[in-house]
Amino acid sequence: MGASGVIKKPVFWIIAGTSEGRQLTEQLSGFDAFIYVSLATEYGKWFIEKKDNIDINSERLDHDEMVAFINAKSIDCVIDASHPYAQEVTKNISEACRMTRTSYLRLQRPLSEQQEFIYVEDSKHAATVLKEMPGKVFLACGSKEIESFISIPNFAARCYLRVLPIPEIIQKCLDLGFKCPHIIGMQGPFSKELNMAMLKSSGSQILVTKDSGAAGGFGEKIEAALELGVTVIVIGRPVEEGYTFDQVIQKLVVDYSL
Repeated sequence: MGASGVIKKPVFWIIAGTSEGRQLTEQLSGFDAFIYVSLATEYGKWFIEKKDNIDINSERLDHDEMVAFINAKSIDCVIDASHPYAQEVTKNISEACRMTRTSYLRLQRPLSEQQEFIYVEDSKHAATVLKEMPGKVFLACGSKEIESFISIPNFAARCYLRVLPIPEIIQKCLDLGFKCPHIIGMQGPFSKELNMAMLKSSGSQILVTKDSGAAGGFGEKIEAALELGVTVIVIGRPVEEGYTFDQVIQKLVVDYSL
């Protein structure tokens, strides 16, 4: 309750990098609350109905700007519905909430979407999975642990590698038994289109990649694989914790008497 005796509406900030974030905005807008929504692009604004209790922006904020925004807008709770692979966003906003002592809820994507990929702990586990899978493999996971993949039956014929164009690295791959025509020595970053061209030309049905974030071109690799129907094995993605869509709604209703 404010100084005038009027009950203050709760103020929420939704980081809406997924369709679930937009759906959450629409549902919460029906309650007596004010909602700030941050989108990854201007394009996303077209998918959210304009209402008096919704303020939408697509400005990208760093950690310090997030802290300032939380304080300036008197945010009561932040709902992080950013994409699972936008880890820098999640790191920054969760830390900003900790610093400002603001409630933070992480919205999980539905299980069906999390299962688009096969997640493994390390390259050895990736090789173990590949032993049970047919088809050609495109290894875009670096050269440091490439030894793990020589345990795959018929690895020299099945595997294509993309590594840095450094003579020592190329020689290492050759010494391990990988075929010269199957070794692509190139320096990234790579566009979605270039990733698609490499997957197509190699005839690969499986992509193995590390979760390297935006700087490592992870999104472009994933987009290329999904468009071509290529199975993706992701090395080293941390287990995501958070709340389901319904749990977020229920918690906000209870905590803020909506």
